[in-house]
Amino acid sequence: MRITLTIKVEAIDFDAQTPALRLKGKNIVENDFVKMGQYHTLELETQRPFSLAKSEWDSIASDLVEQACDVTRKADLAVVVMQEGLAFVCLITSSMTLTRQKIEVSIPRKQGAASMGREKALAKFYDQVMRAIMQHVDFSIVKCLIIASP
Repeated sequence: MRITLTIKVEAIDFDAQTPALRLKGKNIVENDFVKMGQYHTLELETQRPFSLAKSEWDSIASDLVEQACDVTRKADLAVVVMQEGLAFVCLITSSMTLTRQKIEVSIPRKQGAASMGREKALAKFYDQVMRAIMQHVDFSIVKCLIIASP
């Protein structure tokens, strides 16, 4: 059964094992299951929607929420993992790895008639990798870029 509760948050607790954020407070909108003024604990988990409301949003509070939601502002490490014709551009934070772009280009073999287009295909692949790095990596935030390839 799903119910909607509106609480005025009085305490916040983070459980790193789950990981979940617990909000404790009084119910401020009465419904059939929870009376108004009754204390309740809500558990917020990743990938579960919730609504956040505040009577007044100043610029500092809204900036904090915006920064918390934008993982790219916290990533101080970028990684490009490549093999011939396949690359992943990733941003890494202290708690997650976010794949920003996957690049795939068909590269002809070194032997046979198809080998004539090999250099052109490799140049196209490296160009796409470089464009992805420039698009997804903010070097004013990222402190280090690691490029790994066999």
